[in-house]
Amino acid sequence: MISEEAEREQRPVPALVPRLQIRVTDALLSGERPAGHGTIDRIRADLAELGELGATHVLLDVNPDTPAERGTAGDDRRLLELLVNKVVDPVTGGVR
Repeated sequence: MISEEAEREQRPVPALVPRLQIRVTDALLSGERPAGHGTIDRIRADLAELGELGATHVLLDVNPDTPAERGTAGDDRRLLELLVNKVVDPVTGGVR
């Protein structure tokens, strides 16, 4: 749909750059779950799937959106470091 509109307007197709709220769990989540929620392996698979769909970048959002769940800046940094060490290659930007 977006590509058709871009072609009609003779404009480039915009890049797919989704935002994922990241919630790491120790166990698999049952039922429906948003992309970015679950085990490290599941989040890795989510990012790989987004790449297959054409995402050029993904914003990894560690903000829980509710003040009661908000941790410290150190908690956010540890989560991002976990993702860099286990999921995202910081040199290539690809999925490990």
